[in-house]
Amino acid sequence: MITGDFNKLPVDDLLTQLDTVNLVNFNTRDHAKLDLVYTNIKEYEPATELPPISNNDHCCILVKGTYARRTSKYVTTKKRLITPERKSRVLCDLACENWEEVLSPDVLHQKVEALHSIVTRALDKHCPYKVRKLRHDRPHWITPGIEKLIRAREKAHKKKCKSWKVLRALVQRRIRASKRAFITNQLNTNQNTKEWWATLKSITQPNKKALETIPTIEGNPMTAATFCDKLNDYYSTVGGNAVPEKTTPEYDDVPSHALDPSSIGEVKLLLSRLDPTKATTEEDYPTWVSLEGCEDMCIPLTDIINCMLRTNEFPMKWKRSQIRPLPKVSCPTKCKDYRPVSLLFHLG
Repeated sequence: MITGDFNKLPVDDLLTQLDTVNLVNFNTRDHAKLDLVYTNIKEYEPATELPPISNNDHCCILVKGTYARRTSKYVTTKKRLITPERKSRVLCDLACENWEEVLSPDVLHQKVEALHSIVTRALDKHCPYKVRKLRHDRPHWITPGIEKLIRAREKAHKKKCKSWKVLRALVQRRIRASKRAFITNQLNTNQNTKEWWATLKSITQPNKKALETIPTIEGNPMTAATFCDKLNDYYSTVGGNAVPEKTTPEYDDVPSHALDPSSIGEVKLLLSRLDPTKATTEEDYPTWVSLEGCEDMCIPLTDIINCMLRTNEFPMKWKRSQIRPLPKVSCPTKCKDYRPVSLLFHLG
């Protein structure tokens, strides 16, 4: 194998005699192929261009054909584009809504479905979903702002722009500052000595083998769908199908009109106290819509709540929940080692 800067180097006869192949098929510096790799070994893959490393303005990587180059693990997720301007547009649409779709039906479930349909339409119009890629192995100090700079640096390098050197220095400076702030915060917030040493060990030994992410039950690895079915069967048998006995017979003869109807002021006060940081089910719309738009959302919600009190019913949509199994132990091996945490609709 012959490597190096082939700048006007007369090696054509030698390369022909040795029957070598050039593995670098891209320009390594400006518009010239100076850094080349010639070899007669057939087990190497073509070289791959990489972003600049350190102060070098050109580099490539070469791997054997029997090995795969290590890549980061990405997972795709959907997230709404939410900005202050987009929020104001959604709230403006809700303020112009007459809520006739919610107030006119007499059936409670139709009222709730109409409410969610109106809010979802406004969100899809001004805050649509965007598919994003998230790294599983991303360090904690890599913030979304740093990721944006990294993408800009790689884009500038691919386009051969002169600004990539400035972006490279800016990314390195931001990473050092963010890492320093993260480590300082982690070490200063832990008051427990044992936790402090555990944090220090995790920071100083970042190459520790990660835990296995494939779910296993009783030693049998399984797919995500099979894992969910197993947990679903187990959770459904815990409570049983028996109907609980009534423990408060003194309230059986209380008429429904004994419950006073709710007022718009009461509902608006409750909406203003919502916590937007709490997790909800994926079918629910964001909590900030009810919180920041409480002046307008209190009108249909008051009608829905009074309908619930009048008919003694609870909306079927708000009864559904999304179960998130959280491990009770460090290495769960059975279904009972997972705690089912239910994510509910914030209005329910």
